[in-house]
Amino acid sequence: MMALKKIIAGTTAAAWALLCCGNSAFAGGGAGTSAFQFLQLGAGARPAAMGDVFAGVSGDVNSIYWNPAGLAAIERRELAMTHALWLEDITYTNIACGLPLRNGAVGVAFNVLNSGNIPEADNTGQRLGENYDMSDVMAVASYARTLGNLALGANLKYITSRIEEETAHAYAADIGALYSGFRLAGRKLDVGLSVQNAGTKARYVEEEYPLPVTARAGWALELAKGLLVASDLNYTEKDLDLRAGAEYTHALGTVILAARAGYRGDTVKELGALSGLTAGMGVKWSAYQLDYAWNSFTDLGITHRISLGIKFGDRDTDADGVAETLDKCPGTSSGMAVNAAGCPQDTDNDGVADYLDKCRGTSAGTAVDVEGCPRDADADGVNDVSDKCLNTSAGTAVDAVGCPLDADADGVNDVSDKCLNTSAGTAVDAAGCPQDADADGVNDASDKCLNTSAGTAVDAAGCPQDADADGVNDASDKCLNSSAGTAVDAAGCP
Repeated sequence: MMALKKIIAGTTAAAWALLCCGNSAFAGGGAGTSAFQFLQLGAGARPAAMGDVFAGVSGDVNSIYWNPAGLAAIERRELAMTHALWLEDITYTNIACGLPLRNGAVGVAFNVLNSGNIPEADNTGQRLGENYDMSDVMAVASYARTLGNLALGANLKYITSRIEEETAHAYAADIGALYSGFRLAGRKLDVGLSVQNAGTKARYVEEEYPLPVTARAGWALELAKGLLVASDLNYTEKDLDLRAGAEYTHALGTVILAARAGYRGDTVKELGALSGLTAGMGVKWSAYQLDYAWNSFTDLGITHRISLGIKFGDRDTDADGVAETLDKCPGTSSGMAVNAAGCPQDTDNDGVADYLDKCRGTSAGTAVDVEGCPRDADADGVNDVSDKCLNTSAGTAVDAVGCPLDADADGVNDVSDKCLNTSAGTAVDAAGCPQDADADGVNDASDKCLNTSAGTAVDAAGCPQDADADGVNDASDKCLNSSAGTAVDAAGCP
C-alpha cells in the first residue's frame, strides 16, 4: 500500500507539473522540489488577462493574491469570485472579499483546486484500472494599512492538500508594500514589492517539501486616460521571469468596457513563445464587474477564467465610516473621530470639533472662542457668562465674578484704591480713602466739626484749634494767649 501511495504521489507531482508548467522545479528540475505548487497560481481574471501582473496595482480585492498592500486602496466593500477551467479537467475556484477601514482594509479569501479523476499507474506507466483525485485548499486572512503614500500589507494562510486518503498541511505568510507617491511625466506611478508563501513545510507520505516562496517586484503606470500599463519581475525557486500587461478602459454611458493583454515569460522555455500570451476583457456596470481571461499553453491546451465582482455600499472617500452620500464633511482628515454625519465629533456641541476643543465639557449654550473655551472678552480669566464686569481693563486683578479686586470692600477697586485697608463701613472718596467733606485733614468718621471753614486749622477732632482754650478758635481769637480761666469777649480778648 505504501508503494502505491508513493506512485500516487509521483503521479500527483507530474499532474501538478502540468498545472504549473511554468515552474522549472517541476518542468526541468525533478518532480517534488516543493509542495503546493498551486500557490503560484494567481487569482482573478483581470490580473490573468494582463499577464499575471499585479504587484504594483492597487484598489482591487484580488490584490490579496499578488501584493496584500494593494488591498488598502479599496473604497467599498468588495466580493470577487473566480472560476478557472484549467488543463486536464483541473478546476480552480477563488472567493475573496475586502472591507475598507480607516487608513486601510481587511480581507479574507478562500481557494479550492480540484484535479478531477486521475488514472492510477505504476512506476512503468502501466494503468492500474482505478482513478483517484486530489485537491488543494487555502484560506487567507489579510490586513493592509496606509501610511501617507505608502501602503503595507500582510496575509496569513492555512493550506491543506489531499491525495486520495493522504493529507498534508502548512501555514504561510505574505508581506507586501506599495508606494503611490511617484510621478512620471505627470502620470501616477505605483511601485510594489511582495514576498509570498514563507512558511512551514508540507509532509506527503514520508517526505517533507518546502513551499514555493515567491518574490514579486512590479510597477503600474497610468500612461494615458484609461490606459494602464504594468510589469512584474518574479523570482520563484531559483527562476526569474519578467511579465508585462496593459489594460484599456472606455466608458459608454454608465457601462465601462475593458480590453486587456499581457505576456508572461515563465512558460516560454518549456512551451514556446506563444505560451506567454494572455488576453481578456471586462465589463463594469454600477456595482457589478464581469471579467474574462484567456491563456494558451500551446500544445497542452487553453485555459479560461471568468470572474464576477460586486461592490457593496456607497463609496467612502475619506474612509471615516460614513458613506459619501451621507457624509456632510467628505474631506475629513485621516484618523479623525466623526459623528453620524461624517463631521468631526463635537461632544459638547459648542461648534468646535473635539480635536480642536481645549474645553470639551463646556455647558450647553455657552458662547465659546475658537479653542472651544467659554469666551472671556476682557481676558481677565473669568468667562463672559460669569463675568459681571465685562470690560475690565487689561492687567487688572479680578475676583471670582470678573470684577476688579476690592480687598477692603470700600467700593473702590484695589488698582485705584490709595487706602487699601479702610475699615469696614467707612465712607470713602473716589481714591478709596475715608471721606473728609470739609477738607480739614480729619476724615468725616472722626470729625466732630464737619463744616469747618476752608483753611481753618483744626485739632485731632476736626474742630478749629483754640490754643488758649478760651472758647474762641484761633482763627477768630485776637488775643491768642489769654490766661486760663479768663473771661473773654467774642474776639477772644479779656
